[in-house]
Amino acid sequence: MALLMMAGTASAQEVSKDEMKFWKNKAKMYKKRPLSLKAEFENYQNQIKDLKRRNKELLQRTGPGSETNELLDSLRWAVIQLEGELQAERQKNKKLELTYQASQQFSDENIKPGLVYRVQIVASVFKEISQPGQDQEDIMVERADGFNKLLVGSFRTYEECAAFRDELRKQGLKDAWIVPYIDGVRVTIQEAELYMENHGG
Repeated sequence: MALLMMAGTASAQEVSKDEMKFWKNKAKMYKKRPLSLKAEFENYQNQIKDLKRRNKELLQRTGPGSETNELLDSLRWAVIQLEGELQAERQKNKKLELTYQASQQFSDENIKPGLVYRVQIVASVFKEISQPGQDQEDIMVERADGFNKLLVGSFRTYEECAAFRDELRKQGLKDAWIVPYIDGVRVTIQEAELYMENHGG
């Protein structure tokens, strides 16, 4: 009881006169009938317990374990899965579109996709080399680094290209050497070997 009075005194400056009068009367009542304070306290406890019980029952009816919410969770998961599958299909279609565009470009420019080995037989600074006709796909002219380069042959393996190079050297083209291309882009032998490793060659 003394503790209640101390608490009331400590907070007196924070409450109005009417509130102070109300709590003083409460204190007098509890002093005369201390069991009423106990009964009121127990009543509050019972109300809290009842609220907790009702909240638990409500969660059981509408919470994660209920049939309705299980159905909702199932539907939400199905939507998430469908959205993921849709995104995967979009990415797949995008890759297919890019692949098709690249294949069209190779076809239009007479460039073979993937790894191709050619034999370079001429690299001249001064001599202008004319482009071969569309029907001569095994002959290619490349202008790079200030040189006009003439390349012949088109092979999928290094061994086939090497045999062709050796035959050209026998015919007097001593400077013939192998040049690999990946999707029409000139690369080094090391890059070609790495490409073969990554693509199961």
